[in-house]
Amino acid sequence: MKKLGVKLSIAAVGEPRENGYAERLMRTIQEEEVELSDYQNFAEPMSQIGYFTPKEFEEQWKKERERPTTTQT
Repeated sequence: MKKLGVKLSIAAVGEPRENGYAERLMRTIQEEEVELSDYQNFAEPMSQIGYFTPKEFEEQWKKERERPTTTQT
C-alpha cells in the first residue's frame, strides 16, 4: 500500500474520537438498520446491509471494472 501512496489511519485503542467518520457510519447502520429490523436468522441482516467480506468486495470490484474486449475485423 505504501507504493500506491495509501496512508493508514488507525485510531488508538479506546479513542473513538480519532476515527469519527467510521464511528458515525457504524452508528448510523446500527440505528437505521439493525435496531429497526426484526431478523429471523443470521442471513437476513447480511443480505439487507449488502455485506461483503473484503475478498468478496474485491472480487466484485474487479468484475465491475472489467471491460469486454473487442476485436476488429
